Amino acid sequence: MDDREKWSGIREDYLAGEMTVREIAQKWDVSESRIYKKATSDGWKKLKEKIRQKTEEKYVARASRLRARELEVISTAAGKMANLLDRTVEELGQEPPEKRVKNLKGMSALASAIYANTETMIKLYGIQTPAQEAAQKLARQRLALDQRKQRFEEGKAAEESKETEVQLTMTIRSAEEARKDAGEEADQD
Repeated sequence: MDDREKWSGIREDYLAGEMTVREIAQKWDVSESRIYKKATSDGWKKLKEKIRQKTEEKYVARASRLRARELEVISTAAGKMANLLDRTVEELGQEPPEKRVKNLKGMSALASAIYANTETMIKLYGIQTPAQEAAQKLARQRLALDQRKQRFEEGKAAEESKETEVQLTMTIRSAEEARKDAGEEADQD
């Protein structure tokens, strides 16, 4: 493989962004610094950033289109259910009492469908109920307290290790002084 083909392969791997420079260097048996220099001098870095931006823009546009379609489907279904509910209520007022009971069951089923549709929208768009928001707030507070407790315990452990270090230092000094004293007594004898 000639040098031109090698650097073409390195460039492709670099621009693909799926490997680290270290991995590319190992694959192609080239130093990382050489790849960085080549990427800078030949404009690969700027090109890689442009590719990343375009990919991100495409992804965001696609995600937006999908969300719009989902919202349109849900909105259409909700509109149909609301129209059906309006017609049912209107018809209910015009029917004899024995038929009203039957229609009330239908309205109950329709209300369940609207509820399910609402639940779908809540899940789809990450809308939280007040109870969920309160639970999340409590969870954040609990996490903060746990983190404070951990920092306190770590600080306490550090203080204990300092106290232990001081005690050891004092013990060592006492032993050294005792040795000196024993040495001086031996010299005096």
